[in-house]
Amino acid sequence: MLNSSQRITPEVRSALKKISHGEIDNEVYKVVYRHQADSPHAAGISPEKVADALELKIKAAFLPDSLAYSLARPGRGDYLIANCHNSSVCAVDNNEVRYLEALHAYYQNQDDYKVRIKELSMTARKIIDKMYKSPDYDLDEEQEEGVLIDILLDRGIEQYPLFSNTRKYYFLMKYNLFDAYYLDDNMFTLKWKAGEILESKGLLDKGTTKLVFEDAGIPIHGLKENLDRYKVDKLRVSDVKILKENGDASAYIRCKIDNIEQPGRKLSARDAELLGLWVNALGIGVKYYADVLDKNREEGKAIADEKTLSRLSMPSVERLIEIYKHGMNEQDIFLARASRNVEVDSLLRSSMLLEMENESVDAQKHCAFSLLSDYIEDIRPGMLTAEEVIQLAKEAAFSTLEGREEENFLMRIPEVFFPIVERTAEFDKGALAYTKVMRDIGRITPSIAYDSMCYYLTYRLYPKWDPTGTDDEYGGIAGCYFYPNENMKNPAEVFPPNLLNEQQWDFISNRYNVKAPFIPETAFMENRIKDVQIYTVRDGGVDIRCVVDGEQQRSKRLSAEDAARYRGDVNRKVLAFEYFMDAFAIGGERDNGMKR
Repeated sequence: MLNSSQRITPEVRSALKKISHGEIDNEVYKVVYRHQADSPHAAGISPEKVADALELKIKAAFLPDSLAYSLARPGRGDYLIANCHNSSVCAVDNNEVRYLEALHAYYQNQDDYKVRIKELSMTARKIIDKMYKSPDYDLDEEQEEGVLIDILLDRGIEQYPLFSNTRKYYFLMKYNLFDAYYLDDNMFTLKWKAGEILESKGLLDKGTTKLVFEDAGIPIHGLKENLDRYKVDKLRVSDVKILKENGDASAYIRCKIDNIEQPGRKLSARDAELLGLWVNALGIGVKYYADVLDKNREEGKAIADEKTLSRLSMPSVERLIEIYKHGMNEQDIFLARASRNVEVDSLLRSSMLLEMENESVDAQKHCAFSLLSDYIEDIRPGMLTAEEVIQLAKEAAFSTLEGREEENFLMRIPEVFFPIVERTAEFDKGALAYTKVMRDIGRITPSIAYDSMCYYLTYRLYPKWDPTGTDDEYGGIAGCYFYPNENMKNPAEVFPPNLLNEQQWDFISNRYNVKAPFIPETAFMENRIKDVQIYTVRDGGVDIRCVVDGEQQRSKRLSAEDAARYRGDVNRKVLAFEYFMDAFAIGGERDNGMKR
């Protein structure tokens, strides 16, 4: 089990970072292979897994080229790419049948690669997380499980040798055990919660904890009710203070219960220490004024109840949608008032809703709707209508990157809403295309790839006034302009470069007149050919061979005409391209592709 970065060499650490970002290449494989006995292999990153992912990456690097399949009709290749998964599209001849099969194989390799690289990336992130733990909390998963087991077996947190007060606080907060720990019930609730966590981790069979407690005569529903009541009672406590009377070394607690000031009560030495550190101050108030809390509850004077706790426990996005539809209810108003003095409701305390209790319902609704833009990623189908999603998109389209407001929203919206925003025709098609490419949403067709490149080149060099001036991206002085969007990612680094043909790439280059290189070298078929060799063999004939996409091709005999051309002024790559066109097909198709 990893718990220190000292166990990982810089070379392995660099490889892990690449894998965590979904980047693998031959160098990464070599590092993993050399260190296969080290921690990456033990943690689930083996040379075999990296090699499998790398092979799939190579297979998914280039689309099958329609030219290699001799498609009869111009533009038919782009059409089949865009519609290859449409069952109503039929091939018109054997060449199209083979091309569609090649496309299906390509997309299957692409899907398999995404699954493999995601698994490797998640594993690498786990290893890196263990390397860079917080200095305040450095327990790994195995140690945390040991604490949970100790709690369940009645050994208690205080007896765990690695636990300082700081570690204990982080541990309790991480596993949502803070209230269960401080509830005064002989740790029964804490043990129950610890058992449920161990079940969720697969260390106990499902239902074991409930069975053990009920066999001991301790009903789980009773523990839950006590915990919920404790949380509600904490909401009813406010303005907790420590007092010391003259001539008395003892400490006293004073607070408000249900907004009514209470007389001071003497603290135990332990509770005085905790309260002095402001550890669970509200919980200590609950402990010392339990009789007042119970009396007020019986008399109907409690200012908070289970409804308040339920409202407080709601996911933020669901609660905002409730407020957007109905306005703030009684519990929201109470929590807003309570949150002004103490950290009770993080949603209200950090938003404009904190000051909206006396505003009109329409104003509250509008405020909640505007706040939903911060929770776009959490919105699920059915929460909002299509019209509301579009309206939220318009309100959320805000960015410090000038001219890219729609992109900013589209980068965050859940993928399931993309069909809705596409159907409206209210969004720039370039922004939609760029987002789909960068987020890998759906099949990337030639038209989407083209539109994404146009969008990228339009906004990548968006100028903005800067009175101090700056260097431009070519190393020259740009006067009083700088390019805030120069770090936009190039979509051509995401989709297969041969998704656009050479004429399209040339047109884009001329249209935007961009001098800096932005077209991948491998976008042109000739650039995928390396190491062309032309030589005379013993029988007097002339052979040619080369490497295509990193794979050595078998030699082929030049015709007499081409052999004569070779002895003159001819581009070797052009000649190789003519003879090895079938190498641009994929898999088994290479032996059956277009013959010269």
